[in-house]
Amino acid sequence: MAKKIKRQIERSMPIFMIISLIISTTAVGLVFNFEFSLFGDNENISVSIGPTNANADTASTTVQVKNAPPQFDGNAAESPASTSTSPTNVGGSVSFVADVTDAENNDYYLIVCPTPGVVASTTGGPPQCDDGVGTEFCVSTSTLISNTASCTYSNVEDPGAETDDWYAYVCDAHPTEGACSDNYDQGADEGNGDDSSPLHINHHPFFYTAWTSDNFKDPGGTFTVTASSTDSDVLGTPDEIIVTVCSSNSWTATGGCGATQWCKGTSTSPNATCSFATTTPALDGGWDYYAFVKDGHYLAATTSHSASYTVNNVAPSVSGVSIHGGVQIQLNIKGAAGVLATTSATISDLNGCQDVTSATGTLYHSFLGENAYACTADDDDCYPVTSVNCVYETGSCDPSGASPTQTTYTCSTTLAFHANPTDGAGGNYPWSGTSWLGSIKGFDEALSGVGTTSSGVALASNEALDIQEDEIVYGSIRGGENSGVMNATTTVENFGNTPINTDIIGDDMLRRLGGDWIAASQQRYSTSTYILYPGAGVTTQLSSTSATTYDIDANKPTYAISNTFDEVYWGIAIPALKQSGWYDGLNTFTVALDNNDW
Repeated sequence: MAKKIKRQIERSMPIFMIISLIISTTAVGLVFNFEFSLFGDNENISVSIGPTNANADTASTTVQVKNAPPQFDGNAAESPASTSTSPTNVGGSVSFVADVTDAENNDYYLIVCPTPGVVASTTGGPPQCDDGVGTEFCVSTSTLISNTASCTYSNVEDPGAETDDWYAYVCDAHPTEGACSDNYDQGADEGNGDDSSPLHINHHPFFYTAWTSDNFKDPGGTFTVTASSTDSDVLGTPDEIIVTVCSSNSWTATGGCGATQWCKGTSTSPNATCSFATTTPALDGGWDYYAFVKDGHYLAATTSHSASYTVNNVAPSVSGVSIHGGVQIQLNIKGAAGVLATTSATISDLNGCQDVTSATGTLYHSFLGENAYACTADDDDCYPVTSVNCVYETGSCDPSGASPTQTTYTCSTTLAFHANPTDGAGGNYPWSGTSWLGSIKGFDEALSGVGTTSSGVALASNEALDIQEDEIVYGSIRGGENSGVMNATTTVENFGNTPINTDIIGDDMLRRLGGDWIAASQQRYSTSTYILYPGAGVTTQLSSTSATTYDIDANKPTYAISNTFDEVYWGIAIPALKQSGWYDGLNTFTVALDNNDW
């Protein structure tokens, strides 16, 4: 029977199936305490099944221990803490820190999510927030279990509110079974603690426009800039709005103006203002400025605005007026070159010395009035000087120098020979206590200012005459006779600026061929025609020893082209027995001030 089974198995079953059956049967035998025996050779296989000892047996045990997640050692925290009074700026950054414990001392990650839920890595990498879009606030690098983990939330986004909840997890860096803490952590005192969730967010202030609310000032005046601005944050104390006005479009919230800062102002209510004064000088016209707004947490508004202020044009002022260098004016007589007189002054303009465009001047007799610089031109007492003859002193305007508002002008004019004297000559002198004054008027684009001398100078009296005829011609007269009604004439013209008389003295007339002479006293003169001999009218006998002052009618000239003169009429008596022939003499006329005919 055994042989028959053997053959059947050999015929019907492949060897590998036989082996499998044997192994399976053996296993069954182990369970049911059967004994299996294998014997045979290459051609035969036999199985022997027999009973075994059933008094004792063994069974092995297996279990898989999974990786345990790390746990917070304490609490996660903001670093530095954000509060309602010290929030984190939108676009700024905040860090989070945490310590952990881990049964296997695995390295770990700190992750901070905007919503609950986290997914660990299965490859030892960093975890992700369980929102499907990877919006974690931050994830730390792999951190040794003995170290504090830290991650930074950069470019903090605006959640649309002043707070933003955060949820912190710690996850280990297990290479195949990454695990995260069972629960999120929101800090030691979530909702209340300074370093706990939520994150307090500071928003940009709003800056709508800027304008110069107090405008149109003179140089050195104070301008006020108003920034139309608000801040929507209300938690804690109201946010401070800070406006800064710069000279250029360059500014940072932490560093301030890139160029010149003109003013800075703060307010805890809308519309912050600040004020600044211009420098002196300040050119007139409109000047641009740039306004910037930030809040008290150094978060700038997203826009800036430019505007302008206007400096008024102010009239120049004139000081230090001087006439003729402060020295007495000495005129030339009629017919000689005129004397150049000057008036000069410092012209100041708070818009800057370069704002002064021209000047005019006046030299005038104070008899017209102390401020008579607007007098009508008159060669006796008023000399207006046009801008053509008022010149800028080269180099006197230096906008970057020590006196940037000042420049110097000098006005020049030629005085007529008959300009009024003021030196007090003569007993009936009409201009006692007067002088010649100078004024300068400075002009800018549209305005002017005038100044006068604080003290004047004297203009000297200048007595001068001219005899128009070269000779006194008596003609031919016999000895023992006289000129009778035939009067020789000399015309005395006033060439100075005072009324004059003349002092007359004569020489005896000598015969050309010698041997005889006619005494000077034989000549007589008068200011009107007369029959010299037998002596009708008032006459004066010529002296050869002392000059005689003769009162003529030669008043002070008032026009350069008109003559002020008087005629002197002459007669002579020839003594009897005088030798015939030509006799020559010389009469001298010397000018004398006429004290009575001013």
